Amino acid sequence: MICNNQTKQKLIHIGSILLFIGKPLLLSLVISRYIKTHKKTWAYQKYNRHRQHLHMKTSHLLWATLFLFTVLSVSAKGEILDATVAIINDEIITRSELNQSTHNILENIKLQHSGQELDKALRAAEKDILNKLITKKIIEQEAKRRGLSVSDQEIQLALQRHLQQNKTNEQQLRKELKQAGLTEEQYLTDLHHQILISKLVSSDIRSKIVIPEEQIKQYYETNYTQTLAKDEYFILQIGCTWQPDSPEKSKKVALQRIEQIRMLAVSGKDFAKLAKKYSDLPSAKDGGNIGILKRSEIAPIMYEAISQLKPQDISSIIETSNTYQVLKLIASSKNQTVSIIPYETAHAQIHEILFKQKIDSAFEQWFQDLQKKSFIKILIDN
Repeated sequence: MICNNQTKQKLIHIGSILLFIGKPLLLSLVISRYIKTHKKTWAYQKYNRHRQHLHMKTSHLLWATLFLFTVLSVSAKGEILDATVAIINDEIITRSELNQSTHNILENIKLQHSGQELDKALRAAEKDILNKLITKKIIEQEAKRRGLSVSDQEIQLALQRHLQQNKTNEQQLRKELKQAGLTEEQYLTDLHHQILISKLVSSDIRSKIVIPEEQIKQYYETNYTQTLAKDEYFILQIGCTWQPDSPEKSKKVALQRIEQIRMLAVSGKDFAKLAKKYSDLPSAKDGGNIGILKRSEIAPIMYEAISQLKPQDISSIIETSNTYQVLKLIASSKNQTVSIIPYETAHAQIHEILFKQKIDSAFEQWFQDLQKKSFIKILIDN
């Protein structure tokens, strides 16, 4: 650690104070040792009274000094260099730390609010950020107590996973961080914190969570099934589009493609998978699922194609504007319950959703218990 002259002088000043306190403390210890040895002597009562008085005086002096040292960091010239805004166990959060964390966010708030509304928004933002810093301190202290740490390599791997999952790059990420009022350093610090939480969760919580199959089925029935009303239809679609000026995507090529796809569907291939792989329509990402439609919501040419179909039948090829389509009727009966996604397909996704819900709930309870065991003192009015 590199110290400037002011810092050195401050440390010497504090050291002298502690040395001053240390002398009476040492004397108190000597007296205590003497009393244990000579407890039956005529001087015992006198020494005991003196010891109690000295202990009380020393305690008051010690706590007063620690409080002043904690609340205000003072230079050798008596200038206030920084202030403590919160104490968390044996660590502190300084005003400069809080200001650094809030600077960009508060600047953005100033652009969005004015007057009394601005003051209220600034105070709320500072309070929220201070609480997050306190949470972070508690988590880091617990991780340190357990010997957990995060390497630079782990942070970089987590960053790359984030970029891949969100289909973005570092340049775009920096742009998004700037818009959110965050620096790259703050983002990496948050990433470090999230990895620590993940390690604590793995150690204390993850292994204890079990998702029963019955809960998965119940969630599926609630969120992935729907009962049809009168004149409602559940339909899947596959479409091949054409462009008049493109030989590669001509109307003839589109027709050939849709004929081949229809043959695969009629032969028993999974219609949803065919839609994801071959369809040019926006519904492709959902396996061709365009949802449950009322009769009035279906285009006449599409209704004509499905009106004579039985559930699970596939329509003939229809032409709509610049697209050839085939449709699959999943269901059309009143009061019939239909599955939006097959249970086998949704199973892993549901398990992940329920697992995350339980993890979040268990972590919140775990952190509340940890927070209750911690000494937390906020020294500013927020």
